[in-house]
Amino acid sequence: MKKFAALFFVFVLSLTAIYAPSASAVGDSRADVFAKGDSLYNTIKVTKALHNSPADPTIVNYVSPVQDVKVLRAYFLVNTWKGHKWIRVIGEKDPFLSFGKDGNWNTLKDFNASNATLKLHMPFSITDGYNDSVRVGSLQPQTVDVRQAWYVIETWLGNKFIGYQLR
Repeated sequence: MKKFAALFFVFVLSLTAIYAPSASAVGDSRADVFAKGDSLYNTIKVTKALHNSPADPTIVNYVSPVQDVKVLRAYFLVNTWKGHKWIRVIGEKDPFLSFGKDGNWNTLKDFNASNATLKLHMPFSITDGYNDSVRVGSLQPQTVDVRQAWYVIETWLGNKFIGYQLR
């Protein structure tokens, strides 16, 4: 009887493992941005690596936690019908850039890092690389799923990137 109870217990556990819903973390609230005047900022909550670009994984230095850093530009790797593509958003309110190919800062305020979504209020160009100038398509106003968020910030080493993996 003890063997039967043990076998039954193992059987129930195996069914639980097979039919349990898969869980995956989506989003990271540490990537949230907020407005201060005409600029957007990201609060560094833990030590964050600095990079020369999203394409270069080499860490050039670190940003200390518990500070707000000014976001000059944001690059988002998003899911599209053409696969993963990049869109670029300016982080400062600039009347000369607000309706250009880089999008405007109000779009960046509609980035929900906790849900890994970005609400687009205007058409955005999409590119294969984070800094490509060749447009491979465009996204019309909609909410898109964000895989990665990369911010260009001012540092003592010049402008550098900090990144967040969201999906």
